[in-house]
Amino acid sequence: MGLESGGGVSRHPSVPAEPGPDPEGHEGGWVGQPPSAPARTAVPAGAGTSAEVGALIARLKARDDAALRACDQAGWALGVALSSAINLIDPETIVLGGVFAPLFPWIGGAVAETLQARLGQMRLTVPPIMVSRLGSEAATLGAAGQVIEEIIADPAALL
Repeated sequence: MGLESGGGVSRHPSVPAEPGPDPEGHEGGWVGQPPSAPARTAVPAGAGTSAEVGALIARLKARDDAALRACDQAGWALGVALSSAINLIDPETIVLGGVFAPLFPWIGGAVAETLQARLGQMRLTVPPIMVSRLGSEAATLGAAGQVIEEIIADPAALL
């Protein structure tokens, strides 16, 4: 996931607390999932591999209810995380790559709805969300591009 602001790309990994009382009635917010969401289990090592994403997409195309609900929740969580990043760095555009690119048809609506609900009253517009044409290779190629830019900016530093 990348957030474009003034030509650069930033990463923001944290998910903020949802405002208001938590499911048990404590003030100060709760973290991680909406109160209506079922409890989540730990994500196994290697989750998000291309085979697993492919299997999930097959289930989504078959309109599997559990897979569709999972993507709705993932879209909500991504929207919550992005709303904090947007408030922090004020990006012009949000570019989703990696695992988010092939899943965008199923998570994009929930992301956009969450961003509009969380940011709509404070901003004139919510930054547009785009899917990287680089797909799952976006982060790797972005990191390589950063190194190349640094080399071009100061080639003598490598001598």
